[in-house]
Amino acid sequence: MKCSKYKLKNDIEFLAYANDGEELSLSPFWEAELVEEDVDPGKKEYCNLQIIHAPESWDIKKQTRDKRLENEGILSYLDLANAFFLLRIKSLQKSKSIRDLVLEKYIEVVQFVNLENNENSGRNS
Repeated sequence: MKCSKYKLKNDIEFLAYANDGEELSLSPFWEAELVEEDVDPGKKEYCNLQIIHAPESWDIKKQTRDKRLENEGILSYLDLANAFFLLRIKSLQKSKSIRDLVLEKYIEVVQFVNLENNENSGRNS
């Protein structure tokens, strides 16, 4: 599993990840440059960047999970974590299919987050 930071030609930065057994590569359509490898999406400097599942980037015509979540305003790790929290307390005002997508993606993405280090870094700020 890997999570890396990329940058588009228009200087927009984002995170892309791949699960075990998947290749972390983006469609050439993106014209993205690798900036940093093995990042923690929960860290302060990364948590507001959009995070995408790299294998989905190849399917530009299909309504992928990432595209559906983006349409609902769930783009970054912070958005995803907030949606997951609202889901857990049964306050997420989204359709069942979107709630299922939030849970599915959160389970994938949280594996890249070192919660212990992020908690400590938050206290030292």
